[in-house]
Amino acid sequence: MRKDHPSEGAAAVVQASPISLISDDRATMRARGIATKLGERLAEAVVVRVARLCGAKLVVNGVAAEVLEVGALREELARSWVQPAVTSDTTSLMLLAAGGPLVSELGAALLGAVPGSSAIASSRPSAAALRLFAPVGQAMLLALGDAWRAVLQCELHGADVDPDAWRTEFADDQTVAMATVEFGGGAAGRVRLIAPPEALTSNSLGRRPTRVRIGALRESLGEVPVEVRVVLGTTRLQANELAALRPGAVLLLAQSVDDLLPVSVGGVVSAYGKPVTNRGNFAVEIVSRRDR
Repeated sequence: MRKDHPSEGAAAVVQASPISLISDDRATMRARGIATKLGERLAEAVVVRVARLCGAKLVVNGVAAEVLEVGALREELARSWVQPAVTSDTTSLMLLAAGGPLVSELGAALLGAVPGSSAIASSRPSAAALRLFAPVGQAMLLALGDAWRAVLQCELHGADVDPDAWRTEFADDQTVAMATVEFGGGAAGRVRLIAPPEALTSNSLGRRPTRVRIGALRESLGEVPVEVRVVLGTTRLQANELAALRPGAVLLLAQSVDDLLPVSVGGVVSAYGKPVTNRGNFAVEIVSRRDR
């Protein structure tokens, strides 16, 4: 909250800064939960795809998810391999980032080296190491696509933008959800998914509407009990007339004896019928159905 200093005799003007709404907090927590699921799937898929590409056996030390501001990540992203990505269901830009010694180690593995044997691996890979790592990074992007498809049921692919586009696309105070996969062993380091919360929570977890056949719907709901209501008739009384009712009084309904009775299901008229008796009970014989 900030106060503007008024001129003498003028009332103080208070400008209130907006605060997060409860709904925003819930969406953020939901995004964190989805990020955790994505991280778990990403860890599995990266291990498989990297082994297939260069034979390296990655060791997953753990998976974590958090929500934070981009400003806390800028320094790390500046020394990481970064690939922007988008999905088929949103235009939000996301980032896949790989950092730590694994960048140099896995780049060298493509040349035949054994992960962990390099004497030059560092947490700040050189430009040459980043270039060598690029095929491994693309394999990790495919792994992220596998994870995204499994969790959110839509496609993810590399964005056709400059890899450094994140520097201008993301503001320091922008909130993002981040999934981190930590690797140990000979290729220690981390792979991160960084995304705006709405990219994870939009479209009901990414599930697209499915066209259902009417027959299949009826079959799946065929044994669900429903209440059927038949209205014999209605009338209107004044309050004093209602108070004067005694046993033996006869209420005249608006419907005639020849009128068909509406048959309602869930408050919706589905058919019309005529009153009959069956084994001593009132019953309704359906005369017509109302197609909807």
